[in-house]
Amino acid sequence: STPTKKNVAVALYFVGSVGGYREVSAAMGMSRSYVMEITTEVVRVLRDVTPFVVAFPRDQNGWNAVEAGFAARHGYPG
Repeated sequence: STPTKKNVAVALYFVGSVGGYREVSAAMGMSRSYVMEITTEVVRVLRDVTPFVVAFPRDQNGWNAVEAGFAARHGYPG
């Protein structure tokens, strides 16, 4: 299933905090087990879509193109 905005917020809070599931559950008013379930689901969805949105160059020419694009966009080499 597709995570809702609140579920994504829960997962982002979790990965951005040092307090773990307990902190997130208190902040979001949810049980720790539900926070764990939500976080697992969001990570699973991200893992499943990664091959479609993240691609790494397969050869030196590809890496050179990435570096040139970065330099053109930001004004300095990658």
